Amino acid sequence: MRKSIISFLLAIIATATMAQTNPKTGYVITNTGDTIRGVIDFRTNEKLSKQCEFWANGERGSKVYQPGDIEGFRFDNNGKYFVARRLNVTGTPELYFAEFMVQGKMNLYCVTFKGDEYYFFEREDGEMAELTNRYTTYVTIDAAVQGTKDIV
Repeated sequence: MRKSIISFLLAIIATATMAQTNPKTGYVITNTGDTIRGVIDFRTNEKLSKQCEFWANGERGSKVYQPGDIEGFRFDNNGKYFVARRLNVTGTPELYFAEFMVQGKMNLYCVTFKGDEYYFFEREDGEMAELTNRYTTYVTIDAAVQGTKDIV
């Protein structure tokens, strides 16, 4: 009786542990440009912008990479592609795994932070500029006219 209860509890724990991951095939790109194939835990963009949990092919345990530990990671089958970039989301530039959305003369990246999406353009020279649709009020003071201008 006792063995069956322990077996039952172990089965529940194993199921709960497996239910917390969403494995998808893909690869990580090391800082030296090497590609390591395996399985990545597919989570929300917000979680993926902070870390990549990765199981290399042939390995039993996972490794959690932070931005800067690797250059990026990508899911197979034309899946999402994340690269490490220093972005100013909170007022202080920090490293994030940004979703690489469009490649061209100006690359487009997206990071999700506290439920909000932040978009950044990267110019050919590497300079980053945030694309925003926040409502801003500017106050102008002129000798003849005083007032406010709303810019969206």
